[in-house]
Amino acid sequence: ELAQLEPLFAMIEGQPYLWQLAFYWLRSGQLSWGQLLAQAPTNQGIYHEYLRYVGMKLQQNPILVQAVQQLLTAAQPIALEQQVIDPLNELGLIRLNGPQATLSCELFRQYFATYLADQHV
Repeated sequence: ELAQLEPLFAMIEGQPYLWQLAFYWLRSGQLSWGQLLAQAPTNQGIYHEYLRYVGMKLQQNPILVQAVQQLLTAAQPIALEQQVIDPLNELGLIRLNGPQATLSCELFRQYFATYLADQHV
């Protein structure tokens, strides 16, 4: 039902890989909509491997970590330097509107707020 998709769309927006993963797990019957949404931004959720991979990539470059921290705290889109835009865009973490960037989905906002706090970065 379309109404069930709305909370998931609010969480992962237009991320094709994340949608594919969600539909795979939902079709398998091993996970309900409620479980998927509640666990999505956690290390117990279906996206944990992908999110940890992205987190490890961020940790390799402190400038990227700093940029994500800025995006997490910004109420509005912010300008980032090109040296930061390219790798964050390749990871699918940002949405660009001209020179302004925001995190590309709520899943990343929720997960990386916790992940970076836990890393004491």
